[in-house]
Amino acid sequence: MVQSILIPFAIPYNSAHTQRYWKGQNPNMVANVYRTPTNIIVNLAMKLHVSVLGDFHSSQPGGVPGKDAIFCSQSPTYKSYAIASYISKNIGTSLITYKKAGVEYPGALEDECNLHGIPAVTCEVLETHGTVSSDKLNKSYSEMMAILTYYHIL
Repeated sequence: MVQSILIPFAIPYNSAHTQRYWKGQNPNMVANVYRTPTNIIVNLAMKLHVSVLGDFHSSQPGGVPGKDAIFCSQSPTYKSYAIASYISKNIGTSLITYKKAGVEYPGALEDECNLHGIPAVTCEVLETHGTVSSDKLNKSYSEMMAILTYYHIL
C-alpha cells in the first residue's frame, strides 16, 4: 500500500511572502542539515514509511535547469528513475537523470529521500519565482496526477 501524505507548502511563511530562502538558505539544498524544513520532511517520510515522494516547485528563467523538467536518480533507488520516466513520457516534460543521488545536488530533498530508500522525484516548472501562471499550475498538477496513476491510485 502506498502511504500518501500531502505537504502543500514546506515553509508556509515563505510561500505567503514569496520568499525563496529560509534563514538565508535555499531549502532545496539543506535537506541533509539537521532541523531544516526539508530535513524534517525527510525524517517524517522515513518515520511514516512513505512509499514515494514528489517534490514540486519551480525553476526560474536563467536558473538550473531553467526549463520544465523532472529530476531523478538511478541509484540507490532505481524506482526514482522509473517514476520520472513514466511522468516524462506521459506529460511531455524533460527528464534529467543522475546516476547516483546526492552527487550533483547534495542536500536536495529528492536526493536525500533516495539515499534513505524512499523513491523520490523532483518536478519543476519554469516560472519566475513568486508568480504562478495557470498553464504551469496545470502542468505541475498533471505531474502530481501522473505519480498517483503510476501507483494505480487513480
